[in-house]
Amino acid sequence: MLSSADVAAGARGEVPQPLRLFYVQTTKALIQPFVSTAEFTELKRTIRSQNEEILKKAEAQMPGLFQKLNQGISADYDVNLNLSLDQMLPLPPHYETERGLAYSILLKLKANDEGGKPSVYEGVVTATLVHLQGKVLFLYVNAEKSGLDWCRSESRNWANTVIAANPSVGEIAARESKRSGFDWNELFIAGVVGGIIGALSWVFRKKNR
Repeated sequence: MLSSADVAAGARGEVPQPLRLFYVQTTKALIQPFVSTAEFTELKRTIRSQNEEILKKAEAQMPGLFQKLNQGISADYDVNLNLSLDQMLPLPPHYETERGLAYSILLKLKANDEGGKPSVYEGVVTATLVHLQGKVLFLYVNAEKSGLDWCRSESRNWANTVIAANPSVGEIAARESKRSGFDWNELFIAGVVGGIIGALSWVFRKKNR
C-alpha cells in the first residue's frame, strides 16, 4: 500500500518503499496438481483444527532458515543483521468461504539496527488461502502490529475480488468434484514459511525509514 509520501517518491522517479505489502505465493508441490473442492475443504478443516500444531512445526524450521539468511546477507553486503524470530503467535481463522480461509500471525523479529545494536520489530501477516480453478494460492498482507484490523479487511477484499474474477465452470468445475490426495501438513508448513520470509521485507523497509 502506497502512502502519499510513496506516491510522491514514485512521481519523482524514485522507488517507493511501502511498509504495508501485498504478495502472492504458492508451494512448488502445488504448481502442477489439480486440487478438488473436497481436498480444499479438507485443507481448511486441517487449518482450523491443527493450525497451532502446524505453526509450531514451521517455527522449528526457523533457526536453520534464519542462519542461512544471515550468512547470505553477510556474504553479499558485509553486514551482520543477526535476524531471528522471537515470537510467532497464530490467531484463529477470521474469514472463511467455500473458496477461501484466512488467519493472522503476530510476529516479533529481532535484527541489528544501523548501529549494530539488537532491535525488536513487531508486525502482522494475514495469510489467505484461496481455491481458484483447481489451484491453491496463498495471499499475504503484511503491516505493522497496530495494522491487524487493516490487514484483515484488505485481505478479505482482495480474496473476494480474486475469487470472483476466477470462477470455475465447465470442465474445470467437473474436475474439482473429484479427489486425488495431498499431505496438507507439509504443504501448509511451506506456505507459513513463505509468509514469514515475505514479512522480512517489511522489516528491511522499516529499518530503512
